[in-house]
Amino acid sequence: MSPVASSPGSGPVSVSLPPVVSWAEGVTALSLEAQGLGPAALEAAGSTLIPSSTPSSAAAAYMDGLARGGQRTDARRSVAAARQEFIVTAEFCAWLAQLPLSWGRSAATAVPQDVVAYFEAHWAARHGRTLVGASVDAVASFSGVKGAILCLEHYFNALGRTGDWFPSFGGNPCRSPAVRDWLAGYKRGHWVAGVRPTAATPMTYDMVQLMVSTPAGAAVAGADTAAPLGSCQRPRKPPSMEIREAHHLRDTGMVYYLFETGQRAGEGPASASATSSLIP
Repeated sequence: MSPVASSPGSGPVSVSLPPVVSWAEGVTALSLEAQGLGPAALEAAGSTLIPSSTPSSAAAAYMDGLARGGQRTDARRSVAAARQEFIVTAEFCAWLAQLPLSWGRSAATAVPQDVVAYFEAHWAARHGRTLVGASVDAVASFSGVKGAILCLEHYFNALGRTGDWFPSFGGNPCRSPAVRDWLAGYKRGHWVAGVRPTAATPMTYDMVQLMVSTPAGAAVAGADTAAPLGSCQRPRKPPSMEIREAHHLRDTGMVYYLFETGQRAGEGPASASATSSLIP
């Protein structure tokens, strides 16, 4: 229904509402049955109906779903990643709170320049073990700073400050040319000073085999030991090749699991016969 407004000297004038307002007005005026969304219509469409409940029980179910949904959202990352994000964001908010109140700086009003100043003046100098040039003071590595900026970007997303940064209407301060250019300069500064990125030491296939290999003598130790005189115990036989292979695969899998690693492309034996040759 469109409201009617009066115009001096011209009589009633019909004012058309925007489509969203008109739709909301219709939903308020019409029942679910009139809109074709009643229980009968849903059941005919094969929908599973929501059991009828009182407002209090519906509110309790809503709060329970909200709590379990939050737990599932937190499960998207590891405990260590969640802790790192908390540290970055908590220090950022505390750092902003130390600025003059007249500046009006907070997580809701922060701009890209605040992010650059925070990492340059606070984070990089307090969270690192990388020595740059002749300085005796360690600073954060490029990868560490990059990961911290990503944590802060996630925090701004949670506040509803999403998308690329535009000075005219805002966005996520971490997704701005100012922050990207500063991060590129931070990386180049380390490179010019002689700091080279180093990868973690890989656990190669040969290293794993060295860890799980057992000397042939120890593998069958006691196999030919004669039973004590007067004992009914039979001498143990050497383990078969199948058992030894199973033990070898078990130990290899356990090493990969404990060290959270795996075979890289092109590593490992090319055939089962090659695997058998590695088993003592």
